[in-house]
Order: sequence, then structure tokens, then C-alpha cells
Amino acid sequence: MFDVGCYPISSARYYFKDEPVSIYARGELHPEQGVDISVGAVMEFRNGRALLDCGFTLPYRTDLELVGDKGRIYFPRAWQPHEEASLFFNDDELRLPPSNHYVEMFEHFSLAVLSDSKLLLDGRDALHQMKALDVTHRSLRSGKVEPV
Repeated sequence: MFDVGCYPISSARYYFKDEPVSIYARGELHPEQGVDISVGAVMEFRNGRALLDCGFTLPYRTDLELVGDKGRIYFPRAWQPHEEASLFFNDDELRLPPSNHYVEMFEHFSLAVLSDSKLLLDGRDALHQMKALDVTHRSLRSGKVEPV
């Protein structure tokens, strides 16, 4: 969860513009190390739910799909996009301008420091993210739905 699971958890929180109220996670722990190696989870929000899976024993993919009553947005390789990436709104493709997401993050942070402006995601967001990750781990170990 702390390596590859943080991305779908952060994305769910970002797109719901809210924090989850409960999380149910199931997965596989490494028999010797005791760390999670694959996880599937349901994050329940006040206005919907996010389904996620991640792990080192699953086929490689970093896709994100948002589904609502008016359609879907699909972003292949959302967390590790090629410099020329695409989004799909239902079946319509939107090509994004070339960009390096690591450079974009660094420039955003640098500009915030230099201009004393707010970050898009700040320390409070990091605390909420860690809480969601901790609750996911708690559910994985308890086998129960856990409140956030």
C-alpha cells in the first residue's frame, strides 16, 4: 500500500473532494516479511465509493477510471504516464500536451516556495492520506470494514 497503493487512495480522495468514511480491504501478506503484496479495497465516501486494487503479484497497470451517471473518464497509465498521454471521455480521446509530471510537481513546489503561495496538496492532505493508508492496513489485518 505504501508503494503502489498510495496513488489510487490519493486519487479517490482527490476526485471525491472528501475523505472516506470507511475502508474494507482484503489482500495477501508476504509469508516471511508480513508486508502486504497485493490489496483490493473499497473506500466508502459520503457520495459514492472507490474500488481499487494494487500489488506486486498483479499484472502491471496504472489505469484510473472515473464512472458516474453521465459517463466515464478513463486515464491509462494515470500515475506513470508517457510524456504524450491521453484521456478518454466515454469513447472520445483527448490527447494531452507533452509533459513530465515530475518536472510539473517540482515546478509547482518551487513556485509556491518562491512566491509564498499555497500548494495544491499540503501537509493536511498528507495527514489525511496517511490516515487512509493506516485504516486500509487495519482493515487488511482485521478482515473487517474499518471506520476512518
